[in-house]
Amino acid sequence: MRKATITLALAAAILIAGCSTKPLNAADCDKIKDKTKQEQCVYNISLTTYNSGACAKIMTKELKNKCIDDIALAMKDYLPCKSHEKMPLRDKCEAKVSEVRKAVRDNAKEGNTTA
Repeated sequence: MRKATITLALAAAILIAGCSTKPLNAADCDKIKDKTKQEQCVYNISLTTYNSGACAKIMTKELKNKCIDDIALAMKDYLPCKSHEKMPLRDKCEAKVSEVRKAVRDNAKEGNTTA
């Protein structure tokens, strides 16, 4: 379920970012007046570029935390988890990454390459 959600989020972000003739960046999001849409823009760009540092521009705590977690999960790497401001959030992020990495290892052992 989690893998499907991440895949769906990545696909949506790629589609949204792909609508422009030139690549979007976080500075382009600053032009959006609606704060909710602006933060969603930053989230999408952060996810497509795997830039957890850009998540810092998101003021909504839930979306910022989701941004960091989703990038860490997509990369299957602990490093983005360090962007969390609070240690319990870092720990949860790292635990999620561990689960994904374990699933990838288990699938590789079984000869299944779709993880």
